[in-house]
Amino acid sequence: MNNPPLKDLRSKIDIIDQKIIYLLAERHLHIKEIGKIKSLNGLKIRDRQREKEALEQRCKLAEKNKLEKNQIKKLFKTIFKYSVAAQKKISGAPKGFDKNRHK
Repeated sequence: MNNPPLKDLRSKIDIIDQKIIYLLAERHLHIKEIGKIKSLNGLKIRDRQREKEALEQRCKLAEKNKLEKNQIKKLFKTIFKYSVAAQKKISGAPKGFDKNRHK
C-alpha cells in the first residue's frame, strides 16, 4: 500500500516512540539513583503507598488528556514493576525477594 499520509503519520509515531524510549532511559537513571539511596539507607524497595498515589495521579492525567484510564494504569504498573526490578538488582536482592517480608 502506497499511502503518503499514512507513511507520514507512521513516521511521526516512530519519532514519538523514540522520545518515549529516551524518557524511559532517563527515568531509569533516576530509578537507579533512588535504588542506591534506598540500599544505603536500609529502606524498602517498594513503597506501595507511593505507587498507589503515583498511579492515581497518572490516571487522572490520562483522563484529562482523553486517554483510556485502564490502559494507562496497566502501562504504569508495568513501568513500576520494571523500576522495582531495577532497584532490586542494585540492592543485590534476589529476583522475587522482598526484604520487607523477611524482616
